[in-house]
Amino acid sequence: MLNNMTKQHRIELGESIRVLRKARGMTQLELAVATSCGQSNIWRIEAGEVSVGIDVLTRIAYALGTTVKDLVSF
Repeated sequence: MLNNMTKQHRIELGESIRVLRKARGMTQLELAVATSCGQSNIWRIEAGEVSVGIDVLTRIAYALGTTVKDLVSF
């Protein structure tokens, strides 16, 4: 059960990031550059394939002009 919940949380977080990134008119590459992450890493985060640490999540929130709290809906 915990594993399924964790996967669902990653998917929800990735969707929040993707929606906000697109609303800001940013590409994955632009977000990757702004956060010092690789574009493939941004893709994997948005797809919910990987867990994201607080440092990266904070950089993503900052680059999108929001807070970590606003990215996390669970």
